Amino acid sequence: MTEAEQRIEASERFLDDNERMNAKRIIKSLISSRSKANAGNADAESRVDYLADLLGLEKKQVIRTIQMLREESILADSKDLTAYIRRNEQKNKSMKILQNYLSLEKFLLTVFPEEETTFNLKELNEKAILNDVQKSTIKAIQTIFYYWTLRGYILKKQDAVSNRIYIQPKKESDAVRKKRRLCFSVAEFIVEFLFRRSQEIQTHKEEIQVLFSVLELQNQYNQNHSEKIQADDAEEALLYLSKIGSMKLEGGFLVFYGGIEIQRMELDNRIKYKKEDYIQLDEFYKQRIQQIHIVGEYANMMTKDYQQALQFVNDYFQMNYKKFIHKYFAGDREKEIELNMTPAKYHQLFDGL
Repeated sequence: MTEAEQRIEASERFLDDNERMNAKRIIKSLISSRSKANAGNADAESRVDYLADLLGLEKKQVIRTIQMLREESILADSKDLTAYIRRNEQKNKSMKILQNYLSLEKFLLTVFPEEETTFNLKELNEKAILNDVQKSTIKAIQTIFYYWTLRGYILKKQDAVSNRIYIQPKKESDAVRKKRRLCFSVAEFIVEFLFRRSQEIQTHKEEIQVLFSVLELQNQYNQNHSEKIQADDAEEALLYLSKIGSMKLEGGFLVFYGGIEIQRMELDNRIKYKKEDYIQLDEFYKQRIQQIHIVGEYANMMTKDYQQALQFVNDYFQMNYKKFIHKYFAGDREKEIELNMTPAKYHQLFDGL
């Protein structure tokens, strides 16, 4: 403990006395937990969440301090992260997923708002495809916006019925673009590094487990690039690869707890539901009914004109929804597709009344 305290005091990584004090408290707790483990009565004393509760610190503080203790070689750089790579899996697959998302995100960065903005996800997807982002999908756009929210770049609210998303920037666009460019570079390096490492492992298992650490990635990247990175940059790239599904990663401090904040707006326990409470649900079911009629229309077209049916499908995915309805269900037919039955059944039931 005395040696650890001396090295903490001499280190320039800790910015002030408060950080040094926290580092000493953490290392003392870890040394104590090791003694307990040797005695056979440890009770998860070395876990990050346990340390945070025990010492009255935020988990983020504990993680950052442990990382700095590793960088100072006070704590061993244990390879506490695992990448799972299937034996027959090619680097090209992970890299291709990454490149597809990078292409889409580079486009989204060009429309990164300076103030609160509303986007229509379908229109945004169409615009991305027109800008040569071939693999753009609404789901991929939502994934990137979700990741930006995790990183604190934006606040977002989404209306599932209208396909609209409200974005409020929390950081300046230039700062976000600079941060993302570095993340892209680090993410590409990580994919290359981990697949190269997997080829060195001798195993008969179908799934290869590649052990590594954030500090190892940081050091390897800095050895091969002029622009140096910190542990945070490597962690951001790892989280990105995990969220877009480019690589399967586990361990370390990558566990993310998606907290939900619930605020009670109505305090009257005796209040009854009103008609306006069902508007969103009503709109949802109206669209479901329309979609069933649209599928029926497509089935009829397939039996009559195959090329027209293909054009129908293409227009459904490319056109604005309202324009599509006006084109294929003009006049009275627009009302017919709002009925929860076929036009023939409707006339059979109601024409004689």
